[in-house]
Amino acid sequence: MGKTEDKRLAENYDKYFKSKRLQASMYTFSITLSNVAFFSFLGYLVDKYFPTEPYGLIVGIVISFPIGQFMVYKKLKQLLKK
Repeated sequence: MGKTEDKRLAENYDKYFKSKRLQASMYTFSITLSNVAFFSFLGYLVDKYFPTEPYGLIVGIVISFPIGQFMVYKKLKQLLKK
């Protein structure tokens, strides 16, 4: 292999991993944001149905993080297998 071919392969390798990092960042952001929004809304509805303000909202936010991180872990594991 010549130096130009090695350089080309290195550039393609860098582009591939920059793309994977960007995908991973976007998945992490979108999954975390959507989970927090969904569980916060669920907590808000619980607070409105039962007069328990602000505990339903707080519990919804607290529950959203471990669930979101588990979903991120599964998605990133799947992404890195490709």
